[in-house]
Amino acid sequence: MGATAQNLISPNQEDMRKHVTHLFGGYLHGMDDGRIELCWSSPNPDANGRYALSHGETFTVDQIDELVAKAATVNAKARTNVYIGAALRKPDTPPMGRCSDNDFYATTCYWADLDDQDANARSRVTLAGAFPTLVVRTGDYPHPRHQAWWLLSEPLTDASRLRVGLNGIAVKTGGDLAVINESRVMRLAGSIAWDQKPGRRPELTSIVPLETTKKPLRAYAPEHLERVFPPVFSLDQARINRAPPGPNLGVVRERNSLGLETGKVIDGREKHMTRVICAGLIEYCGQFGAEPTPEELCEHAWGAYEQSTDFSRPGRGKDEFLSKCTSTLRRFQEGKIKGIENLDAAVATFETNRTAQESAKASKPDEEPAEADAPTSFIQSSGEFVRGFVPPDYIVDGILQRRFIYTMTARTGAGKTALALVLATQVALGKAIGKYEVTQGRVLYFAGENPDDVRMRWIAMAQNYDFDIETIPVCFVPGTFKISQIMARVSKEIETHGDISLVIVDTSAAYFEGDDENHNVQAGMHARQLRSMVNLPGGPCVVVLCHPVKNAAADNLLPRGGGAFIAEVDGNLTANKDDSTVELHWQGKFRGPDFAPLQFLLKTVTHERLKTSRGRLIPTVIASHLTEDAQEAMANATRSNEDRLLVEIERNGKASLTRLAVALGWYYKNGGANKTQVKRAADALAKAKFITRERDGFAITEKGRQALPRQP
Repeated sequence: MGATAQNLISPNQEDMRKHVTHLFGGYLHGMDDGRIELCWSSPNPDANGRYALSHGETFTVDQIDELVAKAATVNAKARTNVYIGAALRKPDTPPMGRCSDNDFYATTCYWADLDDQDANARSRVTLAGAFPTLVVRTGDYPHPRHQAWWLLSEPLTDASRLRVGLNGIAVKTGGDLAVINESRVMRLAGSIAWDQKPGRRPELTSIVPLETTKKPLRAYAPEHLERVFPPVFSLDQARINRAPPGPNLGVVRERNSLGLETGKVIDGREKHMTRVICAGLIEYCGQFGAEPTPEELCEHAWGAYEQSTDFSRPGRGKDEFLSKCTSTLRRFQEGKIKGIENLDAAVATFETNRTAQESAKASKPDEEPAEADAPTSFIQSSGEFVRGFVPPDYIVDGILQRRFIYTMTARTGAGKTALALVLATQVALGKAIGKYEVTQGRVLYFAGENPDDVRMRWIAMAQNYDFDIETIPVCFVPGTFKISQIMARVSKEIETHGDISLVIVDTSAAYFEGDDENHNVQAGMHARQLRSMVNLPGGPCVVVLCHPVKNAAADNLLPRGGGAFIAEVDGNLTANKDDSTVELHWQGKFRGPDFAPLQFLLKTVTHERLKTSRGRLIPTVIASHLTEDAQEAMANATRSNEDRLLVEIERNGKASLTRLAVALGWYYKNGGANKTQVKRAADALAKAKFITRERDGFAITEKGRQALPRQP
């Protein structure tokens, strides 16, 4: 058969070139030093009858013609299939040999392998939300098979994001769940698909002309694809979520306590036993937050195994099961079980699986939606459009809305945490902030950056704001965690405490799961992860405390991550400190009406509970809102202090800061001369050009003499 086909068909170099050019021939945003992998199978089967995919060569992006010529040459030989690397390989990848996941550099596309007959039959429906930019027909016999490719607007370097994105596409389209790794190779369009599998025959693969009049070709942003094909974060979740093929499409299958499908398993003893034990291990770790002993794991998982196993076959008893539990736990402790290499990963997988199973049970995909629920038309009249308006639901009137996410950006020491605790207190008590009314509600505070500092401030807040620290409806999550792994548990625990109105994250950096806060893609994913908190029970407003860009000036208080991060939030609040006051306003972006800046006073306080091991009081800093009258009084006091210093400098400009402080009666609480207050007032006078700094003190200027207060 192969020899006959070789005489009748030959590789189509034009389609080969189109395929490679579509993937790697465009603008690569600085990634054009990557390499393209071409690999091909051995023309002769091994002892197991397999045609090993053992040959490979890499090319630069400028060597597409050379790659195509090589592909056509090797593919023309009977039973030699050729494949293209779906993503770019690193620049230092060797020119000869196969590549691995470690060689991943960047991907220019997302992809799906639609080998399943049902997946191909449903493709026009499953792909409707984001039609592929390239479709390759990889065969017609015994049924049509295709690849779908989505060109990205710019290369993606995050391998983890690629994997979960491909998982999501495979789940929704019914594609191959194995084709999701970063070193994946796919059959090259225009090549001969040789009959290496039973039931196949040699066929020439081809590029399918797209109906561009209906679905114009374009590149996709990853965010677009992630909305259409929601990312799936583990293969276990993917297998639970994806629709089974055939007549049972969309039917949710019954599952046992471990999330495995019910029904007796006759064959595959070893694989089934391992799968049940791993499922039991994940559930035990998730429920108890600890690693089981072999005996505990055996008892925990045995019931599910007993219900699903045909014991008429040998080697399936409890002794064998305990032995397998022991060896599985040993592999778990050595970090050798992929996907659950440690306790944290097992707990995260448990949460993901539980959420997926609950979602599957709650849905009824086999029932058609009521006809009245379907939109009668995609185009709406003006009246229909405005009837969809949902009024904003503010927790701080005119400023902070429920289900919105805001950043609060400030330099270190500018009062971010102090302001956040004021906000938490006022929302929990339902008390206004100045003229802005506050809707009372429960608060959840993620104290990630410095939990001990937050504890001290919170103790002091209770005294200064006169609330009961035991009963106020504010809850805390101390320490840093991966938000992606704990949100399901947090959501569950909120059901115990009650719906949340406000979430405060202190700080964004403490919960960042990437390795570069200023990396656009990582920053965007982090922001979307934080935004998911608005979906917690109660639909809370989320405020994320952020550090600004390096060396940020007062007029450039934007969060790290730049445009990618701020694009995902609804507003960027700013805290700008001047002396002991902090101004809360916004910069860069704010969805909603503008508001007048709010002024707060930072003050150092003590509390009887805050002492060192030697019994000495520990000072801490809290904030309080300044009324307009208080602001005016502070401004008058500041002006008075500056006038007094101006008079003293005119009298004795050669005096040191210490002598000036003593002359003015400015002292710290411990009795020392308050040189800081002198310096602060002197800086203000110098800025106004009332004084100049001299080598041995200060000198008053002519402008300063004119500004001297008149003596009575």
